[in-house]
Amino acid sequence: MAHGGHALDGDDVVLNFTYFLYVVAPLVKDELWLRVLLMCSSCGFALWAVLIENNYTLVWNLLFLLVSLRSIYRIVTERRPHVLSEAQERVRSRLFPEMSGRDFQKFWDLGEDHHAVGEQLTVLGEPVNDFWVFVDGEIYVDLSHGRVNLKPVDTIGGVSYIMGEQELATASVFAVNAHLRVWGKVRLRALAHTHPELNAPFLSGLGRGLANKMQH
Repeated sequence: MAHGGHALDGDDVVLNFTYFLYVVAPLVKDELWLRVLLMCSSCGFALWAVLIENNYTLVWNLLFLLVSLRSIYRIVTERRPHVLSEAQERVRSRLFPEMSGRDFQKFWDLGEDHHAVGEQLTVLGEPVNDFWVFVDGEIYVDLSHGRVNLKPVDTIGGVSYIMGEQELATASVFAVNAHLRVWGKVRLRALAHTHPELNAPFLSGLGRGLANKMQH
């Protein structure tokens, strides 16, 4: 340590520079750079602890350094663009454009793939427990005026979802040979609590899917 008019010793230089970083860090608005500056200040305090041979200070700052590194890794990972498959991006862009790629992946993972061959997905007037997104293949709806083929990214079960407790099919849907993504409606109704960031974009996509089907 420096005394009187002597020049600053090495430990004093390290300590003062570290305090400077610690004071500047809260002025930074970007969380990533905030974490980087706090990590650097932890390194400075750890180095200072080594110079003055204070093991307790060294241990605590090494611990804080590890926490900062974990936070930096999390932030960098979250900011990295999430690459979706071609089919996923088609569904996201046409039905759920409000969702980021990462949020859409979370929503996608809440459902499961379903490959239907010669299967009747819904029966007119009977309960519907799932919500489907048609990915590709051949599906048709049996209406009073005839059959209407669905297009990829069309939705099934949207009207019954909006109807609430009744949740009855408004048409019979048949899959000749199709790949779909299916979500249980119980899980979807819980989105507001389990994944609140996904709830509003899902409801928007639900309405968008119904509007698309009305154009057929």
